[in-house]
Amino acid sequence: MVTNMAPINDRSALLAIETSSNSCSLALLTLSEVVAERVNTEPNIHAKQIAVFAQELLEEAEQKGLQIEGIALSSGPGSYTGLRIGASFAKGYAFATGKPIVAISTLEALASGFLQSNQLASDACIISMIDAGRMEVYTASYTPLLEEISSPQAAIITDESFQEFAGASPIYFIGNGALKCQDTLQLPNASFQHFECLARNMQKIAFDRYAKGKFVNLAYWEPDYIKPYNAIVAKNKILNR
Repeated sequence: MVTNMAPINDRSALLAIETSSNSCSLALLTLSEVVAERVNTEPNIHAKQIAVFAQELLEEAEQKGLQIEGIALSSGPGSYTGLRIGASFAKGYAFATGKPIVAISTLEALASGFLQSNQLASDACIISMIDAGRMEVYTASYTPLLEEISSPQAAIITDESFQEFAGASPIYFIGNGALKCQDTLQLPNASFQHFECLARNMQKIAFDRYAKGKFVNLAYWEPDYIKPYNAIVAKNKILNR
């Protein structure tokens, strides 16, 4: 339950948490800048690093006279384990402090971060892609105004995928699932960029949602996994029963 929501000013900050990919990424965000960030790209490091990174950023906020007003949390899709770790930590912090959480689609955050660092034509299309294994990705597409063209979904990439975007308008495939699709998607108007899932990408969307009071229900909210978790039991464990 949110108990101390406050209006945003130049001393307000959000703690952003992104754990949907191999990167454990946290950032200290204000309305005007990314004040500080911590990123570790080692696999399976989220549980070990998230609290350390958060403590470092909270201490930096205090040193700079910034007030943490809430949490910006990447809501998926992406790694099931990574998302669970991020959500558990964010909920624990929110329950302890009464601060609200704004949840942001990882795919939307990717597009937003890309738009902040690139000037695109008005008719361009941004297609965010998160690697889901083999030739499958989680994907969604957006306009340069961050309007959703297609909603987040899981897709197996073939040479017929995204043919509706073939034409003269530029298409930008971004994210950690983009480059593996480059040889399969032979679209002459497309470019492919490995753009990282980072907490800093949530800056613009996070403050907009905070200002509008679009907070999650801490008791019932869960990340958007898109697909159910599929636990695989190792064959040697089955044989040794």
